[in-house]
Amino acid sequence: MTLETYQFFFSDPIYSEFCQIVLMALATTLICLMMAYPLALLIARSPKKSRDLMVLLVILLLPAIS
Repeated sequence: MTLETYQFFFSDPIYSEFCQIVLMALATTLICLMMAYPLALLIARSPKKSRDLMVLLVILLLPAIS
């Protein structure tokens, strides 16, 4: 591979669209992790009695929100 091959590859418009898609996927994944981790930690550290209710609420309410 030569430098011209890399230049051709990175100057292709499809590559820029691919980069945008990958960045959007990474951003979405990070946002989901930032929202889900504290909620999972809260559920894991809660007493057994309220944990079941919290899990039920997450299952029922999160699909309605999104």
